[in-house]
Amino acid sequence: MKTLQIIYKVLKYVFKAVWNSTIFVTIIFLFFIQSRTYYKLSDDRDFTIWKYPNGITYVIPGKCTALFPRTNECITTINNDSNSSIRLYYLNDSANTIVLGNE
Repeated sequence: MKTLQIIYKVLKYVFKAVWNSTIFVTIIFLFFIQSRTYYKLSDDRDFTIWKYPNGITYVIPGKCTALFPRTNECITTINNDSNSSIRLYYLNDSANTIVLGNE
């Protein structure tokens, strides 16, 4: 009976260690895999630039603080050049409509 209690305590400790490690790795992964920058325009409009290391960038109207980008409400770009840029225009004074502009 005593050995069962010891085995139970050891398994409980191992499970806690594995669970805590999984949560820690997930948080670190989510923190380092993405880069968000918030921009505020002069007329109090916000937008979020959300970059991933694989070159995919999301441009999201408003300040997006979710864990994952709202891919159905954003502009998705793929930029392999670190010096690439885009120009954004708001359409018809709408805070949620962004149009890409060409130079």
